[in-house]
Amino acid sequence: MGGLSNEPVFSRHPTWPPPPRASVVHDHPRHGRLWMGGAHSRHGLEVTVEDFSRALVIDCAGDLSDDHRGRAGSWLSCVFADLEVYPSQIDRIGETARKAAWLLHTDEPTEVYVFCQYGMNRSGLVTGLVLRELGVGAEEAVDRIRTARPGALSNLTFLNLIHSYRPAGPVKGT
Repeated sequence: MGGLSNEPVFSRHPTWPPPPRASVVHDHPRHGRLWMGGAHSRHGLEVTVEDFSRALVIDCAGDLSDDHRGRAGSWLSCVFADLEVYPSQIDRIGETARKAAWLLHTDEPTEVYVFCQYGMNRSGLVTGLVLRELGVGAEEAVDRIRTARPGALSNLTFLNLIHSYRPAGPVKGT
């Protein structure tokens, strides 16, 4: 039977595991960029270990390779499940978003990458909260995410959390 296989789709990739991919969601010429992506995504730009070396990397699924993880300038683990339930770790998720927003408002240009498995829901929630902390309204935050990552935020609980999120206040240095 031609065409059917149990072989993983990515096993034909020239490097295994394949490099993560990400899309720019927020780009500020003075402060830096916020990227959203997935460890196993086919959408977005490939992210190399060299890209990680000067960046804050937020891992929401625990799926990034050890090579990428070890080369990150800064690493924040914020692993939680992509389920249609209110995440019990929402306080930690909000704190992670505040840290990323603060870094994006320093005078030093910063790259912040938010990754989950495929770059759709968990990274969408964290990215949405970072945008909210940066002063972006809920509708615009969701719009930016869905423009950069079509199909993102299909988890309605996460979408509602972005809409109901109350930022901690002005980010230091703004």
